Amino acid sequence: MRIVAVADTHTFHDDLRSVPVGDVFVHAGDLCRGGRLEELRPAAAWLRSLPHRHKIVVAGNHDWCFVREPQAAIEMLGPEVFNGRQMPMSDRARTSRSAIPVSTGASVFAETINF
Repeated sequence: MRIVAVADTHTFHDDLRSVPVGDVFVHAGDLCRGGRLEELRPAAAWLRSLPHRHKIVVAGNHDWCFVREPQAAIEMLGPEVFNGRQMPMSDRARTSRSAIPVSTGASVFAETINF
């Protein structure tokens, strides 16, 4: 399995010349600069366009739209991107997915997926 990890794109995702091919793509925080939904929109489209079979987003300290408007942010990512809020915590315990808090004071989750 090949995991491709990227972080801190801060809306400059188009500046990445190429994203390596892999099975899992992880964006480990800071898709946005100020955390507004308007900033997330093009980043979410970019994520959906990537060829990786599994895509995971961990919201960072610049991704406040996941705290302020979580439902809208999650819907913007689309079903192709796993973000930890797609299932209730009780359902997570019954799957191979688990979530752990990674930010002080914010509802942000890191995901571990067992294949």
